[in-house]
Amino acid sequence: MKNNVRNSFYEQNLKGLKVLVLAPHQDDEINIAGNTIANFVNCGADVKVCFSTNGDYTLPASVRIREAVASLKKLGCNKQNIYFLGYGDTLN
Repeated sequence: MKNNVRNSFYEQNLKGLKVLVLAPHQDDEINIAGNTIANFVNCGADVKVCFSTNGDYTLPASVRIREAVASLKKLGCNKQNIYFLGYGDTLN
């Protein structure tokens, strides 16, 4: 068990389980599923995160992408498991 919480979920071996998290914008994965991502990673699941937009509404896409990779790394997600579809975050 990698955390201090006693819960049967954290004691499961989920090695081989594949999990896909779909997020429209960078930071949605953290706000909506951050704890779940970390829990699955800690239990051995293969977690992949896919962003539909590049998050360029208020900041350049390169900044938002770099932030997303850094935050997911803290949760234990491998960079090769993070995907960006690259759709613009505006109607223009």
